[in-house]
Amino acid sequence: MSLIYTPLDEILQIHATAKRAFLSGKTKSTAFRKRQIAQVAWMVKDNERRFVDAMKADLGRPDQETEFFDFGIVYGESRMAYDNIERWTKEQAPDFHPNWFLMKPRLKPEPKGVVLVIAPFNYPLFLLLVPLISAIAGGNAAVLKPPENTPVFSALLAELLPKYLNSELYHVVNGAVAETTKLLELPWDHIMYIGNARVGRIIAEAAAKHLTPLTLEICLAPEYVLVPEESQAALVSALREVYHNFFPDGPKKSDSYGRIVTEAHAARIQKLIMQTRGTIEFGGDLDVAEKYVEPTVVSNVRADDPLMAEEIFGPVLAIVPVKDLNEAITLINSRQD
Repeated sequence: MSLIYTPLDEILQIHATAKRAFLSGKTKSTAFRKRQIAQVAWMVKDNERRFVDAMKADLGRPDQETEFFDFGIVYGESRMAYDNIERWTKEQAPDFHPNWFLMKPRLKPEPKGVVLVIAPFNYPLFLLLVPLISAIAGGNAAVLKPPENTPVFSALLAELLPKYLNSELYHVVNGAVAETTKLLELPWDHIMYIGNARVGRIIAEAAAKHLTPLTLEICLAPEYVLVPEESQAALVSALREVYHNFFPDGPKKSDSYGRIVTEAHAARIQKLIMQTRGTIEFGGDLDVAEKYVEPTVVSNVRADDPLMAEEIFGPVLAIVPVKDLNEAITLINSRQD
């Protein structure tokens, strides 16, 4: 499927519309915010099958993974925000120096404005909608930038969001580098980004030009394991046993094993596996055309190995043996990412 990108001049209009709608003051009402949050949950609930099919089309993802992670997290966050908005928006009496007693200082939570949310392709549903729920709960407008690598999902979200939520306040912009660059040229009131450190630095630099506050969530997946040298063999053995228990007939034939998002990403992972100076203990089978990468465990990986040079973003686990805890801490602290 080919994703239709948002025209660059339309991005300017979307930003202006969201800003104008925010300044109208309609998001001040907690009742309005609660209705919009409920609509986020209903958007997912009414279209669960379509979202499951989209994740399968884009990522080869099994149904249960989308239902457990994406749906479960979105429903939980929706309920929490819906139930707590009144408490979160209450005026507070802060601690203060006695000099200010006559002024009677108060803290009143106020919306920031228009929030830009940029999410990656691995879990685009909840990584877009949970920040959206937070933005709505805070009384903000929001523009969502889904990943271009998940065209079925991204097109579906662009179709559904204006049907369920206020179409002046909440928007979807689809596109790749040019569209994201155009978004980052605009003044936002907050930016939320989930993804890798390289892009995070680009976004932080763009935000700094407007002094835009931002939230960066930089990947939490286990890229490598630090293990005492004497325990490496035992760890490899345990991982191999679990691997065969999970996929007795091999993962390629399994309907519960996903695929890499694009052929280019599969080829990138293939190159990393070919370049590693570590020992491939098991796995390593790839089919770039099918975007298939077998779960792969590599032992005896050193800090300067190609597997340690960038975010792998695939089913490859590097095992790094260390002499002791101090060496492990030194290695971690020496890495910029």
